[in-house]
Amino acid sequence: MRKTQEKIIGSARKKRLSEEEIAFLSREDFTINELQIFKKYFIANKSVPSKELLSEVKRCLDIPHSHLSLDTYEKRLAAILPPYKDKWIDSYKKNTVIRKNSKCSTLDDLYLYLFIREWDYSFIKKIYCLAKNSVNSQLAAKTAYYFLVFLKEKEKAEKRMAAYPLLEFCLKNNIYLSSSICLNILSKCENDEMIYSEIDWSEYFKKVMSDKKESVYINNIETKDLVQKLDDSVIIDWQKNHYPLIPFVQELLEQDKYKPYKSCLCSGNYATVFMENITPNFGTEKDWNDYLDFASKKNQSIIIPDLCIAAKIRISAEYINISIATYQSTEFSVTRKIRGAQGYSLKGKFFITRDGKIFRKTTNNKFYPATVSNVIEAVKTNNKLLEMFFTDIFAFLTKDHYFMKDVLSDCRDRTYIPTAFNELYHYHNKAEFLHANYKLSNELKADWNKMNINTAYLMIKAYTYVEKGDSQQILLNTKDKNSKMLLAMPQRYMSAKDKALAWLEIILHNRIMETDLFECPQTNLSKKEKFEECKIYAKDYISITAQNKEKVQLTIKSFAELKNKHDAAENTNLYKSAGPVKVPKNSRFAALRKILPEEFEWIKTRKRLISEAVMQHHCVWSYAPDITADKSAIYSYVDRSGMMDKDGISKRYTIEFKINKNGKYYVAQTQGWYNKVNTSQMKTFINKILQEYYATHR
Repeated sequence: MRKTQEKIIGSARKKRLSEEEIAFLSREDFTINELQIFKKYFIANKSVPSKELLSEVKRCLDIPHSHLSLDTYEKRLAAILPPYKDKWIDSYKKNTVIRKNSKCSTLDDLYLYLFIREWDYSFIKKIYCLAKNSVNSQLAAKTAYYFLVFLKEKEKAEKRMAAYPLLEFCLKNNIYLSSSICLNILSKCENDEMIYSEIDWSEYFKKVMSDKKESVYINNIETKDLVQKLDDSVIIDWQKNHYPLIPFVQELLEQDKYKPYKSCLCSGNYATVFMENITPNFGTEKDWNDYLDFASKKNQSIIIPDLCIAAKIRISAEYINISIATYQSTEFSVTRKIRGAQGYSLKGKFFITRDGKIFRKTTNNKFYPATVSNVIEAVKTNNKLLEMFFTDIFAFLTKDHYFMKDVLSDCRDRTYIPTAFNELYHYHNKAEFLHANYKLSNELKADWNKMNINTAYLMIKAYTYVEKGDSQQILLNTKDKNSKMLLAMPQRYMSAKDKALAWLEIILHNRIMETDLFECPQTNLSKKEKFEECKIYAKDYISITAQNKEKVQLTIKSFAELKNKHDAAENTNLYKSAGPVKVPKNSRFAALRKILPEEFEWIKTRKRLISEAVMQHHCVWSYAPDITADKSAIYSYVDRSGMMDKDGISKRYTIEFKINKNGKYYVAQTQGWYNKVNTSQMKTFINKILQEYYATHR
């Protein structure tokens, strides 16, 4: 036995190959290279039974290969018996790899390179036929190989196919390129799939083609320089015509209003502009100038412990980068500059491509398409440079795109439609957009193009929660003049269902208040209190109805009718409908327990929540999901002295607490027996406790 073969067998034993596999490796009729291929194949596929592996190896060895040289055969054998998991066991494809034979080995290598990597077969066939029919098949195959090797990192099929028009032009005209020329062209075109099909490549190679040779191989330095110059002129002109945003922005920044913000400008075709600005979130511009004057006069910087917003913008020939951050303190320096002093916090990063697509960078450093809401929030950020820059960008992008202009206008104050900004480029009007994204809109009779896009979205989402017939017609007929109803919607994050129910709540509340404002049973309530009372009943009725999986009735015309519907819904399977109650271990409301007096009882169990609802005859049981999700805390308080009401009688109150954007507790609502008791004094009492606490704990 050969010494090298003994080493192969020793290595196989260390890898714990089976005795059958080791016996196969002991055969003397194979070359050392073949034995190495078999050993690596057995090791890589140990999860496959030995009998099956040996059968596969023998099947591959039986494929006719007399037409191949020994070196070529061993290369192809290593391809069909790979040193990694074999996906082609029992596949006919292995026969194709061994049997492939043409007069040009380079052409066969190209074919097998694509075939083994499982590229699209129709694409392989096109490339193979083009190279085969070319004057010099060997150089044609090499040119195709260089293109495809440099594209191999682009896994998606459309990326691989992108360069085909250019490759087809070269091979049909017998123009063969070296690897450096291919890389040069591809590196300049890598972000522009359209460029391959839209550039006139005959113009690109016109000086090369004018030489009227049978074929030409572009490799020497003179030709390479010529191609690079042509490349720059043709491709840059193409990019300017197809991506006007960057040239527009570069011209825009030459305006006087942007000059104070520039920190660096690199000249040339690929200019890069850096801009930054910090805007205090307090006072006016006059106040800031007074601070700067004082700092300059005293020759000492002033630090104000209040928020400022920082914006940084970087504009290159390829993209625009925008970052938004805040500082907890603002410094007014002796050099008359405003800086962020302490407490830096990154709030958002945006990436705008040269074709106007906007992406948002997340905390895990990945870019996702920015939503319309993300973009509107960035525009409304209290930073002078950012607001001015986005306003100019959107004016340019919407110049010939009226649908995008309408959507941005509709979402200026509130945004409830969850769509990516980049999606707006694909549609021409609101109806087309809604029909494509919400199938129900095709069935509903509404003039979508005349509606606010948010109103249309909320109407579609709310439709399935409404009782058939008149109620659904009331929903469709709802008009929101001056967007007053949208402005009444909550501003917190909500699911699609929450948005739909909040919209129904506003519709129902408005209908009743228009016709039945002064028929509220609590005659001692003020107009404002009646408004709030009706609002709470409407919210609870719709919430309970949805939890009971029943349909909302928008035909309710009076407060009395609303109350009856509310009570009926409340009494429907109360114990069955009340969800589980589990206050989180690290609840955000834990500190509230220490703030409130001991007489306030924190309701933490399902049993206690239901008993509160029964005692008080209201729907506090429906708040179980909010308690478990740590969105609310429910407390019960008994006013034994009777000080909280004019009649001086002891009463029980149920209080819901929430947390605002600043992380402070506030009273969301207080309710008495049957939701009838005037709770204004009770609310004032609690607010006083909270105000006193926050006055001493900032």
